[in-house]
Formats: sequence, C-alpha cells, structure tokens
Amino acid sequence: LAFGAAAAMTLCYGGFVHVLQKGVAPLPPEERVKARPVLIGGTLLIMLGSAYPNVIVAGGGLAANIEDRSYIASVAAVGDSLKAAAQSGEQIETVVAAGAAKIVGLSELEATGGLSGSPSSGALADLIAAKARALTDLQTELSGPRERVNDEISRIDQSTDKMRSSLIAKDLKPDERRALMQRHGDEARSAAIAIRSLTPVAALQSLADDLMGPQTEPKWSKKPETRSNQEDGFRKYKDELKRLGKSIARHTDELQESLKVKVPIYDPPPTSVLVVKHWSALTNTYALAVALDGLPLVLYFIACVLHDAARRVTRETLAKDMPSPSQTTDVELGPHPHATAARARSTSTVRRNGRVDADETQ
Repeated sequence: LAFGAAAAMTLCYGGFVHVLQKGVAPLPPEERVKARPVLIGGTLLIMLGSAYPNVIVAGGGLAANIEDRSYIASVAAVGDSLKAAAQSGEQIETVVAAGAAKIVGLSELEATGGLSGSPSSGALADLIAAKARALTDLQTELSGPRERVNDEISRIDQSTDKMRSSLIAKDLKPDERRALMQRHGDEARSAAIAIRSLTPVAALQSLADDLMGPQTEPKWSKKPETRSNQEDGFRKYKDELKRLGKSIARHTDELQESLKVKVPIYDPPPTSVLVVKHWSALTNTYALAVALDGLPLVLYFIACVLHDAARRVTRETLAKDMPSPSQTTDVELGPHPHATAARARSTSTVRRNGRVDADETQ
C-alpha cells in the first residue's frame, strides 16, 4: 500500500510538472491567467499529499521528543509545588507547636494565679488546659504523616528522573518509550493524590476558624475582684488564640494553593498533530518539504520567463527584417489606357484647329 501510494504520488508529481512545462508555460501571458486555479490547486494537492507526510516522517521524532519533555517538565513542576506544600505543612506544625506551648504556659500561669490573681484550678484554668491539650494533639496528628509525605515526594522525583532517562535512552523503541513514560507518569500521579489525602486542609481551616471565632466563656467567680481578673485573663487567652488562628489560616491558604496542582495523564496526540503543534521547532523541516514540493512552480516560472523572452526576441527580429517607410522607392507606373486615349483625342483636335486657322489666315 505504501509503495502504491508513493508510485501514485510520483506519477501525479511528474504529470503536474509536464502539464505546466508543455501545456501552460508556452501560452501567452493573457492565456496563462486562466490556468491559475489549476496551478494553485495542483500545488496545494501536492503539498498536502507529499509535504505534510514528509514533515511527519522527518520531524515526527523531534516533535514527540518535545512533547515528552514538556510532559516531564509539568510533572517536575507538580513535584516542586508539592514540596512547597510540604514546607507549608511543616510551618503549620511549627506554628501549632508554638501556639500550644503558649497556651500551656497560660494554663500553668493561671494554675498559680497569674491570670486571675489567685491560685486556681477552676473553670478558666480548666478551659485553657483543655485547649492546650487539643493543640498538642493536633501537633502530633500533623507530624504523623510527615514521613510518608516526604516518601511520596521522593516517588515523584524518582518518576521524573526515570522519564528523563527513558527519553535519552537510544536502545528504546518509540512504543517502549511511551509505555515507560505512561507508567512513570501514573506513579507520579498516584503519589500526588496520596499527598493530598494525607494533608488535613479542611481540619486546619476549621481549626483556624475556631481559634479566631468566639470562645466558650468559663464559669465566672462570684467575687467581683476575682471575676475581673478572670475576664482579663480570658481576654489575653482569646487574643493569643486569634493570633494563632490567623497564622494557621495564612499558612493553610498557602498549603491549599500548593495542593491544587495535578499530574496530567500521559496521553500524547498523534504525530500528525504534534508536527503542527510544535511547528516553530520544525521550521527547517517544513522549509525543506515545501521547497521540494514547490519545485514545479519554480520550474514553471522559469519556463514562462524563457518563453516570453523567446517570443520577445522573435518579434524584435521580425521588426528588424521589415523595411521602413523611408527606405521604400517610388515605382513609375505606365500610362493608364483611358488617359492615353483622351490625350490622343485632344492632340488631334488641336491639329485640326490649327489647319482651320491656317486656311482662314491664307
């Protein structure tokens, strides 16, 4: 089938060149205009049937290589973004640990009467201690999956390195390379999904909202002085929680933004589409293919110029061979028969009149 198609294209190419050289080029310029649709249509058909396949054959490998490199770059970008997410998670863990330590300090301070003014183990101290325990538990929950998150990030890096290695391997066939790219891409995508599932973004957002929102008030003391001290201590406690909540919310937003990335599925388009998609990198290939298929036009225009020149030389030669009006000589024509007869009659009449006049004189 391929040989048949090649033979058909060769015959069409040769027939088109023959028609242009023998049929159209010898025509006068005003007659060639009528052949423009055939000229343009034939050239386009040849380019679609020959130039485009030539570009696919010659530049398909380069276009596929560019597409694979672009895919690897996208996977590497996802890995970098997830690394930033892991760093944001570590920052949140540090912030929660520092906040828990401050709340524990407030709890210990209230236990010695530092907030309410008297040693107490009452409602305010219990409230602060409960919040400190909750923050400590959250810190433990955040630090638990850190090692696994780092392992998944390492999987993405390894998959990226393997794809780069398969791209430069010369002993791999195109189908084998595509299979490896697809497998390593799936590994990177599963690792990214695992990282998102291990990151408690919703829990962190809920915690930040809870810390910045209204807090449950403790059971106040009935003594005015003690209650005033408790309210001051509770205000300090709420201010500390709000600062902690704002810090957690800021880092959680950064974490959520970093986790929005996804590893795309490796599904490259056909080579016929890739050579069009990456045409800017295949300009030399396109130029060579178009130049080969545009050769009939070049030969046609050369033939037209030669025929026009030959026609012009012929006209100039004929013009030189024809005599000019200044070089023509007048040819004396003989007397017309009617003019000769009239002249003879006039002479005879004159002669007769001469005799009459002579007789009268005598």
